Amino acid sequence: MVNAYNDLAFSVFLRADTLARSVWARLCEGTADVIRETDKLVFTRSKRIRDKKLMRVADHIGFIEMLGRALRKNGEGGVPEFESLSLPAVWDPVTTIDSRRPPVRRSAWMETTRRLDRFEMLYQDELTVLHDWSTLRDNADRISCEVELVDSAATDAWLAPWFVGKGTNGIARPVSVLNCELEERAKYDTLRINAATPRWPQALKHAEIPEGMRATSIDNLCQVLEAQPAPMICVLAYELCIEGHTGEKKRVVLDGNHRLAAARRLSLTPGSSDSNHHPREFKVLTFLIRELRPVDSVVPAGGERKHPYEWKGFTPDIGLIRGTWQPKQSTE
Repeated sequence: MVNAYNDLAFSVFLRADTLARSVWARLCEGTADVIRETDKLVFTRSKRIRDKKLMRVADHIGFIEMLGRALRKNGEGGVPEFESLSLPAVWDPVTTIDSRRPPVRRSAWMETTRRLDRFEMLYQDELTVLHDWSTLRDNADRISCEVELVDSAATDAWLAPWFVGKGTNGIARPVSVLNCELEERAKYDTLRINAATPRWPQALKHAEIPEGMRATSIDNLCQVLEAQPAPMICVLAYELCIEGHTGEKKRVVLDGNHRLAAARRLSLTPGSSDSNHHPREFKVLTFLIRELRPVDSVVPAGGERKHPYEWKGFTPDIGLIRGTWQPKQSTE
């Protein structure tokens, strides 16, 4: 059930502002029915909780519906160039007929934990970087979770967890956060870089991704996005505090980097002579984890071959970008 509604979030509800009113009404009716029936299983008649896991499912489905409602309300107006628009309404409770759900007042800690649950469930099959959600739950007083619509032109300085290293032959190549060879097709990419291209341990900004990096995947996604009715993509991002008292923050995209690179190409590149190609102004639906204070806990990764190191923070990419973590040794 969760996966089905996640599919709605990443597909149908992403185009909520373009759906016919009758189609949208039927979707909302179906969601209300699911939440109402789930609540009957979760709560007794005296409103005691039978199953907390099932309640999380109902809460998540409600979040997906409110996401669609927020996009339908705000999608048509657009986002000013280089700006972002917060969507706090996605966290509003869904009121359904005959729901057994009692009113709840949550502390700031519990509200953040609840929002983390939504993000974790939404990205349970999507997030591929090494990560540990329990680290964030343990530090819920140090973060906030928000949803934003961002103009793609405002993403120049957003970081990708992609790095440029050097092979044994001295030629530049894509490397992992551990400065090791990738375990994916991108390890064969031929990069065209210059002296200004950041090298590991510096992550690449989306405005400085070198030509040739992830080229096949980005080209394929450009074709998909060109055929997509609504010019909108989803990303999961993390805004980290840099050590010191400067107040500097950096935003790294943990999921959706290929989609963002493709959307940037289509929206920021001038139109070509091809009459079928027109620049599109993409909006970036951003599920944002924002640090209020640094989350730099050590996460033990065990002795598995693919996860050979402990790291600091939610993912090792964050500790590496912050400058507080590097792998202790090379696996090469």
